[in-house]
Amino acid sequence: PPWRLLATVNDARRSRLGPPEVGVAAMAFSPTQGLLASAHQDGFVRIWETHPPTLVRTLGTGRSAWRDVVFSPDGKRIAGATENRVFSWDAGEGALIFQRNGIETSRGTQLVIRSIKVTGNLAFSPTGNRLSVCAGNAVLVLDAQTGLLVRHVSNPRKTESFHSLCCLPDGELIVAAEDEQKRRQFLYGWRPLASEWTFRKRLPSLATAIVPNRDGSRLAMRFRNHDVRIVARALLESPKVFAVHDLPVLGRRSVSSLCY
Repeated sequence: PPWRLLATVNDARRSRLGPPEVGVAAMAFSPTQGLLASAHQDGFVRIWETHPPTLVRTLGTGRSAWRDVVFSPDGKRIAGATENRVFSWDAGEGALIFQRNGIETSRGTQLVIRSIKVTGNLAFSPTGNRLSVCAGNAVLVLDAQTGLLVRHVSNPRKTESFHSLCCLPDGELIVAAEDEQKRRQFLYGWRPLASEWTFRKRLPSLATAIVPNRDGSRLAMRFRNHDVRIVARALLESPKVFAVHDLPVLGRRSVSSLCY
């Protein structure tokens, strides 16, 4: 097929990213260099050369398990998120660009700092100037240079929380949500230029990771039941057709992370 998918499984005998006893929460390929970033549950982000596999650098403090890691489109920055913090580093030197554990919002004439509760993953915009993160029933759109809040995108249904997202090359956000009370899962599309939600689709299970290929025509989706499916973007708004490919190659092992 015209795509390549990398997945890690929760099997210490097959893991080669870091210590065998440490789980991998997320991975990301650099779009411009032969680098792979892996976010680990021991609180560190590890940067690897892929040919041959060599550890280049370790980032983070080791205090909190990571939820996600992602490269900017130009490959010059790496962003990562723990449960309550968002980080950005220089990909070349490893220098910290910003760290955010709160966002500034206005309430009347007062400036209020609210803590960040990360409930999903991160995604850079196609230009690399914006960084989106799942935060409860909203998507926070941050300035990728400073980490300051640019836009607060609320879920139109307050009982649903966002758990994963991706940004397509045309700027559209694809976001997965769950209504925990009704135990229902959905997929949303949101276009920043129009500032509107474009579709809402019922899912068979919660999509805990959504990863697009380079042109955005297909998305790899990992579900809470550990299924992995390849989905055509053109079919997302179809009421019936969903998966293009199911991936049975991993057997009964649970998929912990994946990336194109």
